[in-house]
Order: sequence, then C-alpha cells, then structure tokens
Amino acid sequence: MILPRPIYSGLLYAAAPAAMLYLYKRSRKQPQYLEHWSERFGTAHYPPRTKGRTRIWIHAVSVGETRAAEPLIRALMSRFPDCEILLTHMTPTGRATGHELFQNE
Repeated sequence: MILPRPIYSGLLYAAAPAAMLYLYKRSRKQPQYLEHWSERFGTAHYPPRTKGRTRIWIHAVSVGETRAAEPLIRALMSRFPDCEILLTHMTPTGRATGHELFQNE
C-alpha cells in the first residue's frame, strides 16, 4: 500500500521524537550517538557542491548497509568520475566503516 505524501510525512514527523529518544538512550552506551544529529534527520548543511559537478547522496544507515553500498559507490565513482559522492549514516559504526572504506578516495 502506498500512502499519500502528507500522511507519510505526518507519520514521519510523529515518529521523530521516539527516534530521538532512542538515540539519546543509545548514547549512554556509545556517546558518539550524540553527534551528527542534523545528518540523521536530513537537515545538515554540507559544503556546496563544486560548480559544474553533480552530487550523488547515499544514506547508508548502518555498517551492513555501508558495506552493501560499497560496490554501488565504487561503480558510481568509476562510471561518473566527475561526480561528488556524499555518504551519510545513522550510526557511528556505519560512519566509521564508511570512513574506513573510502578514506583514500
């Protein structure tokens, strides 16, 4: 079933406080969960893309998704060498994995 956009958006906004509470509680075990809040909710301000270049934004939530996205990202980098790839994450471990996989790119 496909929900109309206003209903989907309303449910998303209604669930956001629960997600924030979960992340806050999770930060007790792993303090890095308190970082990058704006990235998790799609409100982060990234540097402007380089003039004349297209930016491809990939959001990989976790370590598993980051590792699963690696072949796609490498293929995109190979096929579109002039594109910028923006890789964002929901978890600190996913972010660390992304950094590890693409630190030399």
